[in-house]
Amino acid sequence: MHEALYSETSPPVDDADLIALSTPWNLFLEIAGPSVEALAEIDKELLDGLRSAGFQLTNGINGSGLFGLSLTRGGGYYIDKGCSQLIIDRKIKLQHGEITRFTPTGVTYSDGTTADADVVVFATGWPNMRDTIRPIIGDEVADQLTPVWGLDEQGEIQGTFRPTGHPRLWYMAGGFQQSRYGSKILALQIKAVEAGLKN
Repeated sequence: MHEALYSETSPPVDDADLIALSTPWNLFLEIAGPSVEALAEIDKELLDGLRSAGFQLTNGINGSGLFGLSLTRGGGYYIDKGCSQLIIDRKIKLQHGEITRFTPTGVTYSDGTTADADVVVFATGWPNMRDTIRPIIGDEVADQLTPVWGLDEQGEIQGTFRPTGHPRLWYMAGGFQQSRYGSKILALQIKAVEAGLKN
């Protein structure tokens, strides 16, 4: 997916970041569908194996893949690091539903069934950074802050690398690519405030 911009024959990283992040997010999500479909075809065997094991798959919001889920929900996707094959091989079992209680050897589900488990993993996504910081800064300040993540009405990522709603409180969020690029924009904004050019 990123081979043209991030490989041994690609442009310098600063240029690659500028090219990669120059498309407005709303447009990027609108045109992501064909790439998502092409990747699904490349990974067809893997995806079919996951489906047969009961893994619930999605092409994301309006077919935009993990990018749409990442930008709007901050979760709902998994980037395979080897676990998919363990699921396909049934070395990791999946169970959908709600756990109502833990037992000495496992869990009980809301439908009354039980399962033995060595490990229980709660894949819940990430809480909004505004809520994560609330115990540190208090409700009065936290209530002034914009949500972090998701797209605003202009298609820009909310809350991160930009004003948060409270003076001199800034967020950075995202992967290395977004952080390399966004940290420069954030540094310019902080410098403008410190120089009295911006409130």
